[in-house]
Amino acid sequence: MSDSASTARPSGSVPGEGAPLPAQAAASADPAALHDSEPPKKKQKPNRTSLGKVRGRRGALKAFNSLPLDLVFDICSYLDPADLYVLSNTSKVFRAVVTGPSSAQLWIDARARVGLPELQLPMTDLQYAALLFGRGCQFCERKNAGKPEVYFRARICSACLKSDFVSPETAKGRVAIQKILPRDHVGTTRLATPTNPHAREGRLVYLPQLLKLDEELQEAFPEADYTDAIFLETLLLDPRYGPSLAGQPATPFQQWVVEKWYPARDARLADGNALAQWLKSQEDAKMASKSDIRVRRKADLEARFTAQGFGPADFTREWRDDPLVRKPQLLTDRTFATAEPILREKLSRIRSKARSDAMRSEFGYVTHNKRPILTKLGFSSFVAVTLPIITRLVADNSTSASGKELFNDNIDAIFDEAVAVVANRMKEMIRLVAAAHAEVRRGREQVVEFSDAMEGLDYNSVDLPRLPSWIPRNRDAPFDADPEQMLTFLDSHALSTFRCRKCDGVFSGLSAAQHATRYYGACVPPHHYNNRVDVAEWLPIGGTDRYGLDSDARTLLRTLKLNELANSIELECSDKSYKVSAERHGIEMPEEEMYVVTFTRKCDCGTSYGHNLASTNSFLSAHWATTPGHAVTVTPVVEYSRAFRNKVNAAENEVNRAKTRNAFDYFGFGIYDD
Repeated sequence: MSDSASTARPSGSVPGEGAPLPAQAAASADPAALHDSEPPKKKQKPNRTSLGKVRGRRGALKAFNSLPLDLVFDICSYLDPADLYVLSNTSKVFRAVVTGPSSAQLWIDARARVGLPELQLPMTDLQYAALLFGRGCQFCERKNAGKPEVYFRARICSACLKSDFVSPETAKGRVAIQKILPRDHVGTTRLATPTNPHAREGRLVYLPQLLKLDEELQEAFPEADYTDAIFLETLLLDPRYGPSLAGQPATPFQQWVVEKWYPARDARLADGNALAQWLKSQEDAKMASKSDIRVRRKADLEARFTAQGFGPADFTREWRDDPLVRKPQLLTDRTFATAEPILREKLSRIRSKARSDAMRSEFGYVTHNKRPILTKLGFSSFVAVTLPIITRLVADNSTSASGKELFNDNIDAIFDEAVAVVANRMKEMIRLVAAAHAEVRRGREQVVEFSDAMEGLDYNSVDLPRLPSWIPRNRDAPFDADPEQMLTFLDSHALSTFRCRKCDGVFSGLSAAQHATRYYGACVPPHHYNNRVDVAEWLPIGGTDRYGLDSDARTLLRTLKLNELANSIELECSDKSYKVSAERHGIEMPEEEMYVVTFTRKCDCGTSYGHNLASTNSFLSAHWATTPGHAVTVTPVVEYSRAFRNKVNAAENEVNRAKTRNAFDYFGFGIYDD
């Protein structure tokens, strides 16, 4: 397939696939032929003088003119088709070598060396090489946009495919064809050379080619009619059974299609399949080569960072997927110097996160057994990871120890620091109670006017318990109480009551702490990454911020008053039915478990029943904040507890079930099952 050899006409340019039409031998407008012509003439430059200095590539290649031709052929015999194609565009000397009469075997050997198939429908050697190894698009001036379309035998860019190619099978394509060919020949769209027929969008045809092909068909076969169209459709219906179904050709057009066009079409399709398979194998080999380079680069990076103190646990998937790690380029000292700071920072961040997560898990596992006080106050592992000691251990790159190892080595120091934080919060809570207690005492001594949403509440309407002696009365006085002692006070003392500034809810000591520390609650400050709460923002006490716990004389007086009302009523329910049923079934339960005291709230807004002490206290707090002029009458009511009612109801249901006949065993045969 040398450049000088006579070649067949490429398919799709004319109906004959290289054979002249019966009426004429029209010239082909083959896109591949664009790369087989002589290079464009350059602008003439004045000849250099003998004293002129030879510069650039042209002067360097001038020495090849004196080489023996056999030596040049011997050198070219070791080159691939891509290299031969590059040489053809280097100079006229090399172009003459690779396109001369003796170059055919040179190209054949070069194609065999890379596994390229020999084509059934021939192309010139330069056309073949330009199709696979050329650059740019053959239909526009884009230099780096074209890709080989092996079925159409041309390099086409996506822009040209979109603008100049259409699919005859789509409505949009048929409209475009109808616009340029209102009365086309019966074989124009069926015989046009398509692009890849296996593509997702189907085969595409070149619009300018349709015009030329239609003109040639109209001139060669003007008598073709609908019978020829039916014959052509049947022939192309199926590759295997189409020829037998179509039958023998009966017209000149049908005879030309069967004898000339159809074999050339099959040859072009077979060549396209072979070239597509070769391109896929080249792409697979390229990907395999890139994969091998990536593996070697990753191993080299891991070895270098292992020498810096990082371990296998640090090379996670996040690090392996980094573009600097997956780059298909072998690592050198120069490229490593550029990538090292970025990758080292990422490895440090991965290590810190892994350590932090491990310490959070370990803290959650052992907190309850190691320091129960932390659990009772709501000091979770999400807060613990922000402790200064854990933050310091996580950021320590001088050791490659894991988070679990660092936690176990420093477990006592970690829990001591956590308990110190909790103890400080408990001290602040107790100081709030002391301040509220002092405010009530001053109100009594100075006879201060007092008003509240709870009817009948004032400074002297309740008995004020005494503060324990170990609680300092002055806020600036030192506080040396034991954490367990403070926990006992907050858990059980009548004065331990607090208000949430966010929702105006009122809670006892431990309930208030847990309410203000649940990381999934709405009354906790906004969380940081991964639900972590900074230890400095955990359980805010006092202040003027939107979040946190507070206490004052009004909250303390309401709690004491509600407790007095609950303790003053006799534990006896007006409804005796549950008690009678319990006696009948032999159910016994202590009075404090059998009865529960609820409160009825009555004000101008309406009456509400069945509220416990905490919800009633919270209602009074919110009601005073929104409508301070409304007075609420609170009345205690004794009811049966839910546990008692459930137990009695279960006993009643069991008796009724024994009396009821089984609806699915009407005659009682189930008594014989035992």
